[in-house]
Amino acid sequence: MTKTITERAVELSKLGYTIELLRDRTTEGEHIYMARNPELEGCMAQGLTSEEALANLDEVRIEHIEHLLEHSLPIPQPARSETTIKEKVVQKVIPGVTFQGFEDYLIKVVQPDEREILYSITPNI
Repeated sequence: MTKTITERAVELSKLGYTIELLRDRTTEGEHIYMARNPELEGCMAQGLTSEEALANLDEVRIEHIEHLLEHSLPIPQPARSETTIKEKVVQKVIPGVTFQGFEDYLIKVVQPDEREILYSITPNI
């Protein structure tokens, strides 16, 4: 029996993609958490707790892979390196990308100097 795209996406989402968890601050100074899979460009989620961000990332990863499958795009393979735990502040200059009408929003929300990486895990499968 042929698997559906969703079933294939769920299966592929369990391959062991790198998970990065970051803590960020809102414009009001409250902490939020961002989780992402760097191998899957643009695959990220957020939450009020680290657990919520990671649970949301699991759902987003399936949807991301499902989208790639639906459009016959290549599915990036997960990295196969050692697990690393990092406790540092990520200091990257993010080039000013603005879209007409969103300049104020981007300036208020994106604060890269406040973002901390809590950990990065690449499962060895």
